[in-house]
Amino acid sequence: MLAGNNNLVKPVVNVLGKLFLLLTGEESRHNLNYWRFGDYLGIGAGAHGKVTFPERDSIERTEKPKSPARYNATPHAQLRSAARIDPEAVPLEFMMNALRLTAGVAESHFQTSTGLSLASIDSVLRRLRQRCLLQDDCLATTPLGLRYLDSVVAEFS
Repeated sequence: MLAGNNNLVKPVVNVLGKLFLLLTGEESRHNLNYWRFGDYLGIGAGAHGKVTFPERDSIERTEKPKSPARYNATPHAQLRSAARIDPEAVPLEFMMNALRLTAGVAESHFQTSTGLSLASIDSVLRRLRQRCLLQDDCLATTPLGLRYLDSVVAEFS
């Protein structure tokens, strides 16, 4: 552990269960955007992206060819392949990202990011909260829920 002011260091458990210590304010903005279900563009060979199209009521995952040789040989207009996220899978996709954050996200962020009503997952939230796996005041796991994160996320499928 780093010496000094403990308020400057916070523990983070990644999805593989490894513990990391991050300096407060030094979190990766890219990862925070990703975990908050924000949009991002994939640039370069093997890159992935996620783009929300509110006017089409659609969220798409994008992917570029993995091989640099294939990427460089492909005409620009043909580089991007996209797949719409099935609307039934959106709550799972959101929670798979958001619940990685130990602080979680505000409940209102679910509707803002997905276009879905929180009521659409209310029964799952109630069940997980009754089992002390989710916090009551936001979309975040409890310490017990973090320990069983894969099982918690699976409840949204």
